[in-house]
Amino acid sequence: TGGFALVTWFNTGEFVISLGGYHPQFNAPDYYPVVPRLGFNWKPTNTLTVKGGVYFTLCSRAVMLGGRLDASFEKGKIRAAFVAGMDALVEFDPFFYMFDMYINLSVRVGKLKAGIGADLHIEGPKMNGLAELEVLFVKFKVKFGQDSSAPPQLNLKEFVHKHIRQLPSSDPQMQVSSWLNSNDAHTTTMVEGIIRSKEQDESNMGALVNPYLVGPEFAMSIASKFPSTTAVFLGGLRTQGKDPKGVVRGAQSMVLYPVNKSSVSPHTHIRLIDRETDTELTNVQGLDYIPTLGGFAPST
Repeated sequence: TGGFALVTWFNTGEFVISLGGYHPQFNAPDYYPVVPRLGFNWKPTNTLTVKGGVYFTLCSRAVMLGGRLDASFEKGKIRAAFVAGMDALVEFDPFFYMFDMYINLSVRVGKLKAGIGADLHIEGPKMNGLAELEVLFVKFKVKFGQDSSAPPQLNLKEFVHKHIRQLPSSDPQMQVSSWLNSNDAHTTTMVEGIIRSKEQDESNMGALVNPYLVGPEFAMSIASKFPSTTAVFLGGLRTQGKDPKGVVRGAQSMVLYPVNKSSVSPHTHIRLIDRETDTELTNVQGLDYIPTLGGFAPST
């Protein structure tokens, strides 16, 4: 039994190749495919059962592999069980690794039970771990290495340039505030109502030097490359009241917060400028706006 999956998301630069599923501690996004373990269940005799499973997955944020073997024997009042397994996970950014290995052998005769087992857990990048040994009724635990700590946090600049802009480390990196206010941080698309002219250059259409020509009724889609829960038109944040005019609320909250903040409510401020007077319009009749929810590449 088992499954295989190969999926790519070209718009976010993500991919996943999976044989048998994921590491038990890997927090797979809900849009990742569910992949059953590669496994077998063998019963050579009525008293002996052997089963196991393995997995290997490579995705844009991590690589993982592992396996487990179970064997059991039962005849009359005698029962014996053997379990051994290994799980390994390496996350790329921030770098983090986790390794677990375990083995256990137990025997039961009537009400009497005895066993021997060992467990090893290692994680990093500052290597630390825990080793456990159980013999009969006695258990020993030994900690080693530095105390466990969370992976290092990404600051806002690293988060934006690595996971939103997806820049190579060698590229020059402008300030985040400058990028958020640039045309590169947003994508504008005319949905309907655009008037095309043979004389108009379409290579930079929509720029200040080459604005869109539209009819009396038109629709425009504005998408932000940075996760945003609210869009603000017509100076909406400066309007008093519980439901200010010009505020479009999308998702109530974000599922993943950048730079490990417990609560973030980013908004996109869309300004309508009268080019003749160079002033912001705050009272436009017949303007309607509808939020569109979309997915984003997960932060790590």
